[in-house]
Amino acid sequence: MRLSWGKKMGWMLSLFVILHLIWPVNAFAALYQDKEVLLKLNNGYILYSVGTMPYIDKNGRTLIPLRMIGDLMGSEVSWDEKKKLATVTHDKTTIVFPIGQKYYQKNGIKLEMDTSAVISGDSMMIPVRYVAEAELNWDADNWIVELKHTDLLKTNAFTHFDEMENLDKDFEGKLVPVNVEYVKGKTVDDNKLLVSILNDSTTTIQAQHLHRNAIFYSDPDTEMGQGSFGHTASSGMTGYNVKDIAGGSVFVDMLTMKSLETAFNKPIKYLIFNYFNTIQSK
Repeated sequence: MRLSWGKKMGWMLSLFVILHLIWPVNAFAALYQDKEVLLKLNNGYILYSVGTMPYIDKNGRTLIPLRMIGDLMGSEVSWDEKKKLATVTHDKTTIVFPIGQKYYQKNGIKLEMDTSAVISGDSMMIPVRYVAEAELNWDADNWIVELKHTDLLKTNAFTHFDEMENLDKDFEGKLVPVNVEYVKGKTVDDNKLLVSILNDSTTTIQAQHLHRNAIFYSDPDTEMGQGSFGHTASSGMTGYNVKDIAGGSVFVDMLTMKSLETAFNKPIKYLIFNYFNTIQSK
């Protein structure tokens, strides 16, 4: 269970870069916030999207941006402005969503659904349960939609994303982001991303046992950088929580953003994180 205030809510540092990134004031307009649905793709939580974040509509269905489906699932997506049709093609399956209608077409066959695709801001929002033959789970306590599929996040960056030596599996699914805040500093080197992580268990995480893997995307197949504590950690490496994190409490993870001169000249498109607790090596 989450806290009452939010109730639904190796290397020590292997690599942490963001390539040629200038942070405008509204750079993080689409951060994950408390009391919003959190999308978990396999083991990675989406904490930021350049477009609209996923949300639950009035019919209780999770809507996800059409472009995110294409980027993170490797699907082909298109939008017919004249006919107001959103199309998703994955492998041999083509699904067409008429905007505002409670039906869709799967390989030409018309099927009913209990909600509709809509336009929100600049994004076409599609009900995720009808998109792919994926395992879909709903964590009602933490407001997490878990989507599992072998085609999710198939990029070079994720080859090692789930690796963690000395992993404490008792905490699997128990380290949950509950809020993300962007703090703009006086200089680009002072800009910070604050991620509040709930220890959604009754067990204390010992000091220096919490670890994080993170991927920063500029486009679906290009990671701009990776931030990792404990990523394929050598025996004896420690985590980065200075103090114990009691069960049911929140730890604030801080990342300092850097702007570097490199070949990239693109803004961040997605931030995807996961968190681990480790059993310390003897």
